[in-house]
Parts: sequence; structure tokens; C-alpha cells
Amino acid sequence: MSRFSELCEAYALAKKRTEASRQSCRDFVKVFVERMGIYFECPIKAEKISFDQSNTLHFDTSITLYEFPQNPSQGSSEILIVSWSLQKILDNYIIMVFPWVRSSYFMKYPFSYNYVSSLTTYRA
Repeated sequence: MSRFSELCEAYALAKKRTEASRQSCRDFVKVFVERMGIYFECPIKAEKISFDQSNTLHFDTSITLYEFPQNPSQGSSEILIVSWSLQKILDNYIIMVFPWVRSSYFMKYPFSYNYVSSLTTYRA
């Protein structure tokens, strides 16, 4: 086998392992979001699922909150969005909640961010 063939073989193996790791992360997110929905007893959506160049998976979860959950058509509602990242290191998953706030209020008054969780709400 030539050196070039060895390089190509190593490349193919790295691509295969990378895709297997990415699929494992996608599967983890699916189970994570399903179990979160069971815990909160409501539907939760996973959105904006993407990988960055370091193979960290980024995604948002959203929950629609209602003023009157027994009758959602009455009253107002909010969509609660939480941003997450997930990294697989060996056989471990490291999941983080991102403290990104998409509100101009917190851009003007960054000190108040200390009192706000990483949960962001949007009008439904």
C-alpha cells in the first residue's frame, strides 16, 4: 500500500468516525428532548440543530406556555426558547445551556443579566 493510499484510508476512517459521533449526538438530543417533554408533561420541540467546526452540536428547545393551559385559545401565550450545546467526548456527553439573551434590554443593561436565566421568551 502506498503512503497516499494510507492517507486516504485514514481520512475515510476519520470521516466514518465523525459521522458516527454526530449521529450519536443527534440520537442523544432526540432522547433528551423526549424525556424533557415527559418531565414537563408538555410537547417540546428541538430546532436549529447544527454542528460547528469542532463537532459541537448546537440546538434550541422551545415550549409554548399558556396563560390558561386548560384552554389555550383563551388568554395569551409565550414561546420559551432555550439554547443548548452538546459535545461527545469518548463515551460521555457534555451538555451546556447557553446564556444568550436575545433582548435589547439586556444589551443596554448587562448587569441585570446576572438575575436572568438563560431562558428567552418570544411572543407566540
